[in-house]
Amino acid sequence: MQRLIRTLGICATLYLFALPAMGDSLEDAKAAGKLGEGVDGYLHVVNSAAGAEMAALASSINEKRKEKYQGIATKQGIPLNAVETQAGTKLVDRASAGQYVMTSNGEWTKK
Repeated sequence: MQRLIRTLGICATLYLFALPAMGDSLEDAKAAGKLGEGVDGYLHVVNSAAGAEMAALASSINEKRKEKYQGIATKQGIPLNAVETQAGTKLVDRASAGQYVMTSNGEWTKK
């Protein structure tokens, strides 16, 4: 029993340390112009030269976002795309100066 508790404690600690690291890498990627927010509520790779790691990071985060958006849409009884659009507008508005955001016509602009 003590071994199980110890193992769970170690896993929880590792998880807590992993969260800021993922957040830092996302913010670093945005600051470096590799990833940007879209008005569709999802992250996008700004430049294909950013590499597979950036595409994987965006995909992972977008999967989690879509789950969250779907939950909100279901709870509110509204279409998923309405939640995505509202979230996208907020994410683009909150993007920091110097970060790239994708406009509704699919073009990148630097804030």
